Amino acid sequence: PSETFLVIWQSYPILIPHILQTLQEITLGLLVALVTGVGLAAALDLSAWLRRAIYPLLVISQTIPILALAPLLIIWFGFGLTPKVLVVTLFCFFPIAINTTDGLSATDPDLLALLRAMGATRRQLWLKVRLPSSLPYFFSGLRIAATYSGVGAIVGEWVGASEGLGIYMLRSANAFK
Repeated sequence: PSETFLVIWQSYPILIPHILQTLQEITLGLLVALVTGVGLAAALDLSAWLRRAIYPLLVISQTIPILALAPLLIIWFGFGLTPKVLVVTLFCFFPIAINTTDGLSATDPDLLALLRAMGATRRQLWLKVRLPSSLPYFFSGLRIAATYSGVGAIVGEWVGASEGLGIYMLRSANAFK
């Protein structure tokens, strides 16, 4: 380990741009996954028809390996930042969307019945009971997504990049470092 830290210390000026590029991809991809995942979970919770139509497709979509989609994203969107952010988003979207959807549907029915008896509107039920009760599920999905985000950025860079930790790893491996 001491030799590893010594090499990292010596390579620090070279690593900084790669680290910053990967962190940018991770941050943007995680934010996009967060917004789209929570948005879809809310839509699925508010519409039973939409849930029956989309939820099975969402689960089936996880059988497609993202590593197989990454080259297509590079072909479609070029070698810029967009395909890498999309790869990170694809890695992170599923845990956020599914966990938040499950959390919204796992609300205590007694709490809902109590608020309905008190005359709460559908909006009030959602904001005061369903949304707060789904937060543990949401944060569980976010924790998983945050872990996957680094993997997604590295995979996106492996497929096609000029900068980032993924391409740095490939170059180092090819140089037997």
